Amino acid sequence: MTDDHAIRMTDDLDVVVRRSPRYCTFMIAGLILGFIVAGVLVMLPVDTSSLTADYSMGASMGLLMMLLGMVGLGLGGAVALILDRTNARRSRTYTVRAEYTARGTTAQPAADATTEATSDASPEAASGTATGTDPDADERTIPDVEQ
Repeated sequence: MTDDHAIRMTDDLDVVVRRSPRYCTFMIAGLILGFIVAGVLVMLPVDTSSLTADYSMGASMGLLMMLLGMVGLGLGGAVALILDRTNARRSRTYTVRAEYTARGTTAQPAADATTEATSDASPEAASGTATGTDPDADERTIPDVEQ
């Protein structure tokens, strides 16, 4: 699309490229690891006869899964954050040439038959402001930028 009124602009941009870990994946892995550790701890043979409260294996499993799941979630997020900071040091900067094309187009007013029919009713209708049209819209240009 070539246009006689097209304006071409080029610019050199500095772009930083680096790897970034997905936090959600690390946090879910930590959560699952916390659940596995909770399951292992509940299955260990421990003498609970000296405890005052008697908890079932299911209640112990649920409590440990909740606590160790939150710990694993936090540790997974911390590992992702450390990896993100480490990878930030290894970032590379590239120079990219960007080209923009701006075209000037004229705005066409919308043809509204009700404006002419009610022109004697109010001054707003006669000027075109009541229907949203602007009588001076033919003279202005609206820039359109493509990349």
